[in-house]
Amino acid sequence: MSTLRSVVVRSQSNERSEAEANGAIPPATLVELESDGRVVINSIVTGVVPINVAVENDLKGGAIDDDYVDGDRVQYDQFQSGDEILVLLADGQDITKGDRLEATTGGQVVVLASAVALFLALETLDVSDSVTTPTADRRILVQVL
Repeated sequence: MSTLRSVVVRSQSNERSEAEANGAIPPATLVELESDGRVVINSIVTGVVPINVAVENDLKGGAIDDDYVDGDRVQYDQFQSGDEILVLLADGQDITKGDRLEATTGGQVVVLASAVALFLALETLDVSDSVTTPTADRRILVQVL
């Protein structure tokens, strides 16, 4: 579990965007833009996806533990290769520093099972013993590939 308090650790991107939330969205979650202009938690299981990640709502005093609710204006960044960020690790995963990770449903990441690695784990995190691990304990530091 990372003790960092911001989704963005190191980034060359200044591409902050905003869109209305379609449902609850925790910071550090992969998100996608719907055709109606609203943002939702990523539903793409495998393959190349834009690295859009919800960040904390610091414009309204929100912290990394404060989820967006349906209708909120979600701040999100589109990250590029080399950026270091926090993302949510799916329950049941046991990640070792250096593992390659891919996107899964729920806006989370898992250890690579297909041919498309999106992230490199920069720390070790084991949440394999519980399916009820709190969100704050599932944030993992990664580098965008």
